[in-house]
Amino acid sequence: MWMQNSYEVNYMHCKIKVLRVEDFEKQKGGLRMKKKLTHNWGLKILSTLFAIVLWLIVVNIIDPVEKKSFNNVAVTIRNESVIENQGKVYDIIDNSDVISITVKGRRSALANMKSSDFVAIADMKEMIVMDTIPIIEISATKNNNKISEIIPKTQTVKISVEDSATKQFAITTSTSGTLVEGYAVGDITCFPSVLKVTGAASVVNKINKVMVTVEVSDVTTTISQSATPKFYDSDGDVIEATSLEYSTDKISVTVDLLKTKEVSLNFKVKGTPSDDYQYVESVYSPDTITIAGDEEELALISSLDINKDEDAINLNGATDNIQQIVDITSYLPSTVRLVDSSEASILVTAILEKKTTKNIELSKNNIKLSNLSSRLSFNYANNDNIIVKVKGLAENISKITADDITASIDLKDISETGTKTLPVSLSLSGELDAQIDGEVTVEAVITKSNTSTNRQ
Repeated sequence: MWMQNSYEVNYMHCKIKVLRVEDFEKQKGGLRMKKKLTHNWGLKILSTLFAIVLWLIVVNIIDPVEKKSFNNVAVTIRNESVIENQGKVYDIIDNSDVISITVKGRRSALANMKSSDFVAIADMKEMIVMDTIPIIEISATKNNNKISEIIPKTQTVKISVEDSATKQFAITTSTSGTLVEGYAVGDITCFPSVLKVTGAASVVNKINKVMVTVEVSDVTTTISQSATPKFYDSDGDVIEATSLEYSTDKISVTVDLLKTKEVSLNFKVKGTPSDDYQYVESVYSPDTITIAGDEEELALISSLDINKDEDAINLNGATDNIQQIVDITSYLPSTVRLVDSSEASILVTAILEKKTTKNIELSKNNIKLSNLSSRLSFNYANNDNIIVKVKGLAENISKITADDITASIDLKDISETGTKTLPVSLSLSGELDAQIDGEVTVEAVITKSNTSTNRQ
Protein backbone atom coordinates (compact mmCIF):
# COMPACT_ATOMS: atom_id res chain seq x y z
CA MET A 1 0.00 0.00 0.00
CA TRP A 2 1.50 3.32 -1.04
CA MET A 3 1.82 5.99 1.60
CA GLN A 4 2.77 9.65 1.34
CA ASN A 5 6.15 10.64 2.74
CA SER A 6 4.58 13.85 4.16
CA TYR A 7 1.45 15.97 4.15
CA GLU A 8 0.43 19.49 5.15
CA VAL A 9 -2.37 20.61 7.53
CA ASN A 10 -3.81 24.06 8.19
CA TYR A 11 -3.88 25.15 11.77
CA MET A 12 -4.90 28.64 12.72
CA HIS A 13 -4.22 29.87 9.22
CA CYS A 14 -0.69 28.27 9.30
CA LYS A 15 0.55 25.44 7.11
CA ILE A 16 2.26 22.72 9.04
CA LYS A 17 4.32 20.02 7.19
CA VAL A 18 4.00 16.66 8.84
CA LEU A 19 6.74 14.04 8.16
CA ARG A 20 6.83 10.40 8.82
CA VAL A 21 9.16 9.33 11.59
CA GLU A 22 11.54 7.53 9.15
CA ASP A 23 11.86 10.57 6.90
CA PHE A 24 12.36 12.84 9.82
CA GLU A 25 15.33 10.77 11.04
CA LYS A 26 16.91 10.86 7.58
CA GLN A 27 16.54 14.60 7.31
CA LYS A 28 18.01 15.03 10.74
CA GLY A 29 21.10 12.95 9.78
CA GLY A 30 21.65 15.01 6.63
CA LEU A 31 21.65 18.20 8.64
CA ARG A 32 24.27 16.81 10.99
CA MET A 33 26.55 15.80 8.02
CA LYS A 34 26.19 19.25 6.47
CA LYS A 35 27.14 20.79 9.75
CA LYS A 36 30.26 18.62 9.96
CA LEU A 37 31.32 19.50 6.42
CA THR A 38 30.86 23.22 6.87
CA HIS A 39 32.17 23.43 10.40
CA ASN A 40 35.73 24.92 10.64
CA TRP A 41 35.86 25.53 6.91
CA GLY A 42 39.13 27.46 6.96
CA LEU A 43 40.91 24.77 8.93
CA LYS A 44 39.83 22.15 6.42
CA ILE A 45 41.18 24.21 3.48
CA LEU A 46 44.46 24.73 5.29
CA SER A 47 44.75 21.00 5.94
CA THR A 48 44.15 20.24 2.28
CA LEU A 49 46.84 22.70 1.19
CA PHE A 50 49.23 21.27 3.74
CA ALA A 51 48.58 17.75 2.40
CA ILE A 52 49.34 18.90 -1.16
CA VAL A 53 52.55 20.60 -0.11
CA LEU A 54 53.56 17.56 1.89
CA TRP A 55 52.91 15.32 -1.14
CA LEU A 56 55.04 17.58 -3.34
CA ILE A 57 57.84 17.48 -0.76
CA VAL A 58 57.69 13.70 -0.58
CA VAL A 59 57.59 13.35 -4.38
CA ASN A 60 60.59 15.65 -4.77
CA ILE A 61 62.52 13.74 -2.16
CA ILE A 62 61.72 10.36 -3.71
CA ASP A 63 61.73 11.45 -7.42
CA PRO A 64 63.34 14.90 -7.67
CA VAL A 65 63.67 17.07 -10.80
CA GLU A 66 67.20 16.78 -12.23
CA LYS A 67 69.21 17.76 -15.31
CA LYS A 68 70.97 15.23 -17.51
CA SER A 69 73.04 15.63 -20.67
CA PHE A 70 72.60 13.43 -23.74
CA ASN A 71 75.10 13.30 -26.60
CA ASN A 72 74.79 12.08 -30.19
CA VAL A 73 71.18 13.07 -30.71
CA ALA A 74 70.48 12.81 -34.46
CA VAL A 75 68.85 15.78 -36.19
CA THR A 76 66.36 15.05 -38.97
CA ILE A 77 66.40 17.53 -41.85
CA ARG A 78 62.99 18.48 -43.25
CA ASN A 79 62.06 20.07 -46.58
CA GLU A 80 65.33 19.29 -48.37
CA SER A 81 63.56 20.16 -51.60
CA VAL A 82 64.16 23.83 -50.78
CA ILE A 83 67.78 23.35 -51.92
CA GLU A 84 67.26 20.52 -54.38
CA ASN A 85 64.76 22.56 -56.41
CA GLN A 86 67.51 25.10 -57.01
CA GLY A 87 69.70 22.47 -58.67
CA LYS A 88 72.00 22.37 -55.67
CA VAL A 89 73.06 19.86 -53.04
CA TYR A 90 74.19 20.29 -49.48
CA ASP A 91 76.59 18.56 -47.15
CA ILE A 92 76.64 18.59 -43.37
CA ILE A 93 79.65 20.41 -41.93
CA ASP A 94 81.51 19.28 -38.82
CA ASN A 95 78.99 16.53 -38.12
CA SER A 96 76.61 19.24 -36.90
CA ASP A 97 73.54 17.08 -37.52
CA VAL A 98 74.43 15.25 -34.32
CA ILE A 99 73.92 17.45 -31.25
CA SER A 100 74.13 17.38 -27.47
CA ILE A 101 71.18 18.35 -25.27
CA THR A 102 70.47 18.99 -21.60
CA VAL A 103 67.17 17.61 -20.33
CA LYS A 104 65.33 18.70 -17.18
CA GLY A 105 62.88 16.20 -15.71
CA ARG A 106 62.12 13.61 -13.10
CA ARG A 107 64.97 11.38 -12.05
CA SER A 108 62.92 8.23 -12.67
CA ALA A 109 62.29 9.31 -16.26
CA LEU A 110 65.82 10.46 -17.08
CA ALA A 111 67.46 7.37 -15.62
CA ASN A 112 65.91 5.11 -18.25
CA MET A 113 66.36 7.33 -21.28
CA LYS A 114 69.06 7.39 -23.96
CA SER A 115 69.96 9.60 -26.89
CA SER A 116 67.80 7.66 -29.32
CA ASP A 117 64.74 8.54 -27.22
CA PHE A 118 64.90 12.14 -28.47
CA VAL A 119 63.93 13.56 -31.83
CA ALA A 120 65.40 16.79 -33.17
CA ILE A 121 64.00 18.50 -36.26
CA ALA A 122 65.73 21.10 -38.45
CA ASP A 123 63.63 22.69 -41.17
CA MET A 124 65.09 24.14 -44.37
CA LYS A 125 61.99 26.26 -44.84
CA GLU A 126 63.06 28.23 -41.78
CA MET A 127 66.53 29.07 -43.18
CA ILE A 128 67.49 32.71 -43.23
CA VAL A 129 70.98 32.11 -44.64
CA MET A 130 71.89 29.25 -46.97
CA ASP A 131 74.53 27.69 -44.74
CA THR A 132 72.52 27.32 -41.52
CA ILE A 133 69.41 25.25 -40.83
CA PRO A 134 67.59 26.16 -37.57
CA ILE A 135 66.63 23.37 -35.21
CA ILE A 136 62.93 24.07 -34.62
CA GLU A 137 61.88 21.20 -32.41
CA ILE A 138 63.32 18.72 -29.92
CA SER A 139 61.05 16.23 -28.20
CA ALA A 140 61.16 12.98 -26.30
CA THR A 141 59.55 9.83 -27.63
CA LYS A 142 58.78 8.60 -24.11
CA ASN A 143 58.30 9.95 -20.56
CA ASN A 144 57.32 13.26 -22.13
CA ASN A 145 54.99 14.06 -19.19
CA LYS A 146 57.93 13.87 -16.78
CA ILE A 147 60.21 16.16 -18.79
CA SER A 148 59.93 19.88 -18.23
CA GLU A 149 62.62 21.31 -20.50
CA ILE A 150 65.04 20.29 -23.30
CA ILE A 151 67.92 22.65 -24.00
CA PRO A 152 70.12 22.03 -27.12
CA LYS A 153 73.79 22.90 -26.97
CA THR A 154 73.60 24.17 -30.55
CA GLN A 155 70.59 25.71 -32.25
CA THR A 156 71.47 25.11 -35.89
CA VAL A 157 72.85 22.59 -38.34
CA LYS A 158 75.73 23.90 -40.45
CA ILE A 159 75.81 22.98 -44.13
CA SER A 160 77.76 23.75 -47.27
CA VAL A 161 75.75 24.30 -50.45
CA GLU A 162 77.04 23.90 -53.98
CA ASP A 163 75.92 23.04 -57.50
CA SER A 164 74.72 19.50 -58.19
CA ALA A 165 76.27 17.27 -60.86
CA THR A 166 75.24 13.94 -62.37
CA LYS A 167 77.52 11.51 -64.22
CA GLN A 168 77.45 7.90 -65.35
CA PHE A 169 80.35 5.54 -64.65
CA ALA A 170 81.14 2.08 -65.99
CA ILE A 171 81.45 -0.30 -63.05
CA THR A 172 84.78 -2.12 -62.79
CA THR A 173 85.25 -5.32 -60.81
CA SER A 174 87.94 -6.82 -58.62
CA THR A 175 88.38 -9.75 -56.25
CA SER A 176 89.88 -10.06 -52.80
CA GLY A 177 91.10 -13.01 -50.77
CA THR A 178 93.16 -16.08 -51.68
CA LEU A 179 91.83 -18.60 -54.17
CA VAL A 180 91.96 -22.32 -53.56
CA GLU A 181 95.13 -23.73 -55.16
CA GLY A 182 94.50 -24.87 -58.71
CA TYR A 183 91.77 -22.32 -59.42
CA ALA A 184 91.70 -18.92 -61.08
CA VAL A 185 89.16 -16.18 -61.65
CA GLY A 186 87.43 -16.37 -65.00
CA ASP A 187 84.84 -13.95 -66.36
CA ILE A 188 83.35 -11.39 -63.97
CA THR A 189 80.03 -9.82 -64.90
CA CYS A 190 77.93 -7.29 -63.03
CA PHE A 191 74.47 -5.82 -63.33
CA PRO A 192 73.95 -3.01 -63.81
CA SER A 193 77.22 -2.34 -65.60
CA VAL A 194 76.78 1.45 -65.45
CA LEU A 195 76.02 3.54 -62.34
CA LYS A 196 74.38 6.96 -62.40
CA VAL A 197 75.80 9.15 -59.62
CA THR A 198 74.46 12.50 -58.39
CA GLY A 199 76.01 14.76 -55.79
CA ALA A 200 78.06 17.85 -55.18
CA ALA A 201 79.90 18.81 -58.35
CA SER A 202 83.20 19.03 -56.45
CA VAL A 203 82.80 15.41 -55.33
CA VAL A 204 81.31 13.88 -58.49
CA ASN A 205 84.04 15.44 -60.64
CA LYS A 206 86.70 13.75 -58.49
CA ILE A 207 85.38 10.26 -59.22
CA ASN A 208 87.79 8.39 -61.47
CA LYS A 209 86.26 4.93 -61.25
CA VAL A 210 83.49 2.97 -59.57
CA MET A 211 84.42 -0.51 -58.38
CA VAL A 212 82.80 -3.51 -56.74
CA THR A 213 84.92 -6.15 -54.98
CA VAL A 214 84.04 -9.81 -54.47
CA GLU A 215 85.61 -12.10 -51.84
CA VAL A 216 86.84 -15.37 -53.43
CA SER A 217 88.59 -17.14 -50.54
CA ASP A 218 87.87 -20.88 -50.12
CA VAL A 219 85.48 -20.98 -53.09
CA THR A 220 85.63 -23.51 -55.96
CA THR A 221 82.33 -22.83 -57.74
CA THR A 222 80.75 -19.87 -59.50
CA ILE A 223 80.10 -16.95 -57.14
CA SER A 224 76.91 -14.88 -57.33
CA GLN A 225 76.39 -12.10 -54.81
CA SER A 226 75.49 -8.46 -54.30
CA ALA A 227 78.25 -5.93 -53.71
CA THR A 228 78.28 -2.29 -52.67
CA PRO A 229 80.05 0.07 -55.10
CA LYS A 230 83.01 2.14 -53.94
CA PHE A 231 84.23 5.35 -55.50
CA TYR A 232 87.90 6.16 -56.18
CA ASP A 233 89.76 9.27 -57.30
CA SER A 234 92.65 9.36 -59.77
CA ASP A 235 95.14 8.61 -56.97
CA GLY A 236 93.26 5.45 -56.02
CA ASP A 237 91.94 6.90 -52.77
CA VAL A 238 88.40 6.08 -51.65
CA ILE A 239 85.85 8.90 -51.94
CA GLU A 240 83.27 9.04 -49.17
CA ALA A 241 79.87 8.19 -50.64
CA THR A 242 77.72 9.62 -47.85
CA SER A 243 76.96 12.77 -49.85
CA LEU A 244 76.34 10.92 -53.10
CA GLU A 245 73.14 9.50 -54.50
CA TYR A 246 73.27 6.67 -57.03
CA SER A 247 70.81 4.53 -58.92
CA THR A 248 71.40 1.43 -56.79
CA ASP A 249 73.60 0.53 -53.83
CA LYS A 250 73.58 -3.20 -54.59
CA ILE A 251 75.37 -4.47 -57.70
CA SER A 252 74.75 -8.09 -58.73
CA VAL A 253 78.12 -9.72 -59.47
CA THR A 254 78.88 -13.16 -60.96
CA VAL A 255 82.41 -14.60 -60.84
CA ASP A 256 83.35 -17.74 -62.82
CA LEU A 257 86.14 -19.92 -61.42
CA LEU A 258 88.43 -21.95 -63.72
CA LYS A 259 90.95 -24.76 -63.25
CA THR A 260 94.63 -23.86 -63.80
CA LYS A 261 97.74 -25.54 -65.19
CA GLU A 262 101.42 -24.54 -65.48
CA VAL A 263 103.01 -25.10 -68.91
CA SER A 264 106.47 -24.57 -70.40
CA LEU A 265 107.42 -22.45 -73.43
CA ASN A 266 109.45 -23.19 -76.56
CA PHE A 267 110.73 -20.36 -78.77
CA LYS A 268 112.13 -20.58 -82.29
CA VAL A 269 115.39 -18.95 -83.45
CA LYS A 270 116.50 -18.29 -87.02
CA GLY A 271 119.62 -17.08 -88.81
CA THR A 272 123.32 -17.46 -88.03
CA PRO A 273 125.39 -15.26 -85.74
CA SER A 274 128.80 -13.82 -86.66
CA ASP A 275 131.55 -16.40 -87.34
CA ASP A 276 133.22 -15.74 -84.04
CA TYR A 277 130.01 -16.30 -82.03
CA GLN A 278 127.82 -19.26 -81.36
CA TYR A 279 124.19 -19.50 -80.24
CA VAL A 280 123.98 -21.39 -76.95
CA GLU A 281 120.37 -21.28 -75.77
CA SER A 282 117.33 -19.10 -75.20
CA VAL A 283 116.07 -18.17 -71.75
CA TYR A 284 112.61 -16.79 -71.01
CA SER A 285 111.13 -14.56 -68.37
CA PRO A 286 108.88 -15.98 -67.15
CA ASP A 287 110.04 -19.43 -68.21
CA THR A 288 106.61 -21.00 -67.59
CA ILE A 289 103.09 -19.62 -67.67
CA THR A 290 99.92 -20.56 -65.80
CA ILE A 291 96.83 -20.96 -67.92
CA ALA A 292 93.19 -21.39 -66.93
CA GLY A 293 90.23 -22.99 -68.62
CA ASP A 294 88.08 -26.06 -68.84
CA GLU A 295 89.76 -29.08 -67.28
CA GLU A 296 89.41 -31.18 -70.45
CA GLU A 297 90.88 -28.42 -72.60
CA LEU A 298 93.87 -28.01 -70.28
CA ALA A 299 94.64 -31.73 -70.43
CA LEU A 300 95.53 -31.33 -74.14
CA ILE A 301 98.21 -28.69 -73.48
CA SER A 302 101.63 -29.68 -72.08
CA SER A 303 103.70 -26.83 -73.53
CA LEU A 304 103.30 -23.84 -75.79
CA ASP A 305 105.37 -23.70 -78.99
CA ILE A 306 106.03 -20.16 -80.18
CA ASN A 307 106.91 -21.10 -83.75
CA LYS A 308 105.67 -18.36 -86.06
CA ASP A 309 108.49 -16.98 -88.20
CA GLU A 310 107.65 -13.38 -87.24
CA ASP A 311 108.12 -14.24 -83.57
CA ALA A 312 111.41 -16.14 -84.08
CA ILE A 313 114.60 -14.62 -82.67
CA ASN A 314 116.77 -13.48 -85.60
CA LEU A 315 120.45 -14.30 -85.00
CA ASN A 316 121.83 -13.13 -88.35
CA GLY A 317 125.25 -11.48 -87.87
CA ALA A 318 124.74 -11.20 -84.10
CA THR A 319 127.79 -10.54 -81.93
CA ASP A 320 126.01 -10.28 -78.58
CA ASN A 321 122.98 -11.58 -76.73
CA ILE A 322 119.66 -10.68 -78.35
CA GLN A 323 116.54 -9.80 -76.39
CA GLN A 324 113.04 -9.71 -77.78
CA ILE A 325 109.58 -9.37 -76.20
CA VAL A 326 107.03 -11.75 -77.68
CA ASP A 327 103.26 -11.63 -77.14
CA ILE A 328 102.07 -15.22 -76.73
CA THR A 329 98.31 -14.62 -76.42
CA SER A 330 97.65 -15.57 -80.05
CA TYR A 331 99.06 -19.06 -79.36
CA LEU A 332 96.43 -19.82 -76.70
CA PRO A 333 93.19 -21.60 -77.64
CA SER A 334 90.16 -19.32 -77.53
CA THR A 335 88.76 -21.12 -74.48
CA VAL A 336 92.00 -20.81 -72.49
CA ARG A 337 93.36 -17.70 -70.81
CA LEU A 338 96.35 -16.59 -68.81
CA VAL A 339 95.87 -16.47 -65.05
CA ASP A 340 98.23 -13.49 -64.86
CA SER A 341 97.81 -11.10 -67.78
CA SER A 342 101.38 -9.84 -67.27
CA GLU A 343 102.60 -13.22 -68.55
CA ALA A 344 101.29 -12.39 -72.02
CA SER A 345 104.56 -10.63 -72.87
CA ILE A 346 107.58 -12.92 -72.57
CA LEU A 347 111.11 -11.54 -72.54
CA VAL A 348 113.20 -13.93 -74.65
CA THR A 349 117.00 -13.72 -74.50
CA ALA A 350 119.10 -15.57 -77.04
CA ILE A 351 122.49 -16.32 -75.42
CA LEU A 352 125.60 -16.04 -77.62
CA GLU A 353 129.15 -16.96 -76.63
CA LYS A 354 132.37 -15.94 -78.35
CA LYS A 355 134.23 -18.85 -79.86
CA THR A 356 137.83 -19.66 -78.96
CA THR A 357 140.50 -21.58 -80.94
CA LYS A 358 142.84 -24.44 -80.16
CA ASN A 359 145.89 -25.73 -82.11
CA ILE A 360 146.22 -29.49 -82.36
CA GLU A 361 149.32 -31.23 -83.80
CA LEU A 362 148.65 -34.04 -86.19
CA SER A 363 151.29 -36.43 -87.53
CA LYS A 364 151.53 -36.62 -91.30
CA ASN A 365 151.39 -40.36 -90.92
CA ASN A 366 147.71 -39.88 -89.98
CA ILE A 367 146.96 -38.21 -93.32
CA LYS A 368 145.23 -40.51 -95.76
CA LEU A 369 146.35 -40.25 -99.43
CA SER A 370 144.01 -41.21 -102.22
CA ASN A 371 143.86 -41.39 -106.02
CA LEU A 372 147.66 -41.24 -106.64
CA SER A 373 148.58 -42.33 -110.19
CA SER A 374 150.49 -45.58 -110.40
CA ARG A 375 153.10 -43.77 -112.50
CA LEU A 376 153.94 -41.39 -109.70
CA SER A 377 155.55 -41.55 -106.30
CA PHE A 378 154.60 -39.32 -103.30
CA ASN A 379 156.85 -38.06 -100.47
CA TYR A 380 156.50 -35.24 -97.95
CA ALA A 381 159.03 -32.45 -98.27
CA ASN A 382 159.60 -32.72 -94.47
CA ASN A 383 158.39 -34.80 -91.57
CA ASP A 384 157.05 -31.91 -89.47
CA ASN A 385 153.62 -32.42 -87.92
CA ILE A 386 150.80 -30.32 -89.31
CA ILE A 387 148.97 -27.83 -87.05
CA VAL A 388 145.18 -28.00 -87.14
CA LYS A 389 143.26 -25.08 -85.64
CA VAL A 390 139.79 -25.85 -84.26
CA LYS A 391 137.26 -23.22 -83.22
CA GLY A 392 134.30 -23.46 -80.90
CA LEU A 393 133.13 -22.88 -77.37
CA ALA A 394 135.86 -23.28 -74.83
CA GLU A 395 134.13 -26.15 -73.04
CA ASN A 396 133.75 -28.04 -76.32
CA ILE A 397 137.18 -27.65 -77.89
CA SER A 398 139.01 -28.35 -74.66
CA LYS A 399 138.14 -32.03 -75.09
CA ILE A 400 139.24 -32.35 -78.74
CA THR A 401 142.40 -34.39 -79.50
CA ALA A 402 144.22 -35.50 -82.66
CA ASP A 403 142.21 -38.73 -82.59
CA ASP A 404 139.06 -36.70 -83.23
CA ILE A 405 140.45 -35.29 -86.49
CA THR A 406 140.30 -37.01 -89.87
CA ALA A 407 142.87 -35.75 -92.45
CA SER A 408 143.15 -36.68 -96.14
CA ILE A 409 144.75 -35.55 -99.45
CA ASP A 410 143.13 -36.25 -102.80
CA LEU A 411 145.78 -36.64 -105.52
CA LYS A 412 143.53 -37.28 -108.50
CA ASP A 413 144.54 -34.00 -110.15
CA ILE A 414 148.27 -34.63 -109.77
CA SER A 415 149.71 -35.82 -113.11
CA GLU A 416 153.16 -34.25 -113.21
CA THR A 417 156.24 -34.55 -111.08
CA GLY A 418 157.68 -31.80 -108.94
CA THR A 419 157.24 -30.15 -105.54
CA LYS A 420 153.63 -29.46 -104.85
CA THR A 421 151.69 -27.56 -102.16
CA LEU A 422 148.67 -29.65 -101.47
CA PRO A 423 145.56 -28.86 -99.36
CA VAL A 424 144.64 -31.23 -96.57
CA SER A 425 140.97 -32.04 -96.10
CA LEU A 426 140.08 -32.01 -92.41
CA SER A 427 136.96 -32.97 -90.48
CA LEU A 428 135.93 -33.54 -86.89
CA SER A 429 134.00 -36.39 -85.41
CA GLY A 430 130.30 -35.77 -85.95
CA GLU A 431 129.33 -35.49 -82.27
CA LEU A 432 131.73 -32.62 -81.60
CA ASP A 433 130.26 -29.10 -81.55
CA ALA A 434 133.26 -27.29 -83.11
CA GLN A 435 134.75 -26.52 -86.50
CA ILE A 436 138.08 -26.48 -88.34
CA ASP A 437 139.37 -22.92 -88.53
CA GLY A 438 141.38 -22.09 -91.64
CA GLU A 439 143.14 -24.25 -94.25
CA VAL A 440 146.08 -26.64 -93.81
CA THR A 441 148.53 -27.46 -96.61
CA VAL A 442 151.60 -29.67 -96.92
CA GLU A 443 154.63 -29.64 -99.22
CA ALA A 444 155.03 -32.85 -101.20
CA VAL A 445 157.56 -34.10 -103.75
CA ILE A 446 156.08 -35.98 -106.69
CA THR A 447 158.44 -38.18 -108.68
CA LYS A 448 158.13 -40.87 -111.28
CA SER A 449 157.49 -44.20 -109.76
CA ASN A 450 160.26 -46.78 -110.08
CA THR A 451 158.27 -49.57 -108.54
CA SER A 452 154.76 -50.73 -108.59
CA THR A 453 154.36 -50.20 -104.86
CA ASN A 454 153.75 -46.48 -104.66
CA ARG A 455 152.27 -45.03 -101.48
CA GLN A 456 148.52 -44.79 -101.73
